[in-house]
Amino acid sequence: MKKLITTFALSTAMIIGTAAVGMAAVGDTIIGPEVPITDPDLGGHQEAPFSINDNNLMVWSGLDTTGFADNEIFLYDGNTNTLTNISQNDGLNDYSPVINNNGEIVWYSEDGKIWLYDGTTTDITAVNGHVNQDNPQINESGDVAYIAQSGPYKEVYFYDKSTQLTT
Repeated sequence: MKKLITTFALSTAMIIGTAAVGMAAVGDTIIGPEVPITDPDLGGHQEAPFSINDNNLMVWSGLDTTGFADNEIFLYDGNTNTLTNISQNDGLNDYSPVINNNGEIVWYSEDGKIWLYDGTTTDITAVNGHVNQDNPQINESGDVAYIAQSGPYKEVYFYDKSTQLTT
């Protein structure tokens, strides 16, 4: 069993899969006993919240200091030990990524849009006219549920990936 350790801004680390909580250096993220997976300048800060699937893929919102100092969405592939910035939209903060077992990822950005990554990045909320869209979730079919404000109320919306329609 692999232990997943991820650090937070105050050097606090959680060990997923056990009940222990420990300390690590800021910027250290470790899979297994000694394999760091983050570069301090590429998502090495603020690695929370994160999501991991059954295929050793992990995503998180991290501070990218290589361009604009903003939160981007990072994908780590534990099979190939590669780290990729998948949002790459300098100047716009991205938050709360969720990954399914097919490697499809959803998240929201500070401008209230919901994004879907399935090899390419698509704004799935571009045509609905709602504001304050957040908290996206994705199922194994690539369908997305999220919360959006429509008038004075927040409601749950459903994006069907096969039809590309939101209801």
